[in-house]
Amino acid sequence: MPAAARDHDVEEALRGPSSDDASESLRYWLQRLEGLPRRKVAARREARTMALSWERRLRDAEIERWGGGIVGRAAGTLAVLRSMRPRALVNRLVPRSLVVGVLTVVLGTTLVVGLLLGAILSALL
Repeated sequence: MPAAARDHDVEEALRGPSSDDASESLRYWLQRLEGLPRRKVAARREARTMALSWERRLRDAEIERWGGGIVGRAAGTLAVLRSMRPRALVNRLVPRSLVVGVLTVVLGTTLVVGLLLGAILSALL
């Protein structure tokens, strides 16, 4: 094998995965994480760690492809978001505590309004 070909192979290996490979691997680990039952703590931890690792690699691949400026960073973020399922995307963007808080306020308000309407209607009738 000529030295130039060997140098090219080494350079390609050090460059890291392409954005397509990184995106495919990220999708795999996210699907694995979603598919594992809650009781499989170690497997879920591994899947979460690998998903974060592939997110970083995908971002880096997009930054390498588009450059280190704003466009590259935006492309990296969009590539990560594009590879996520809608449910996982919502879980990442909206904290669970916010959802629970909003639901608590809505249900509590509905209960109070219902009790007040019941009291008003029973007083009128």
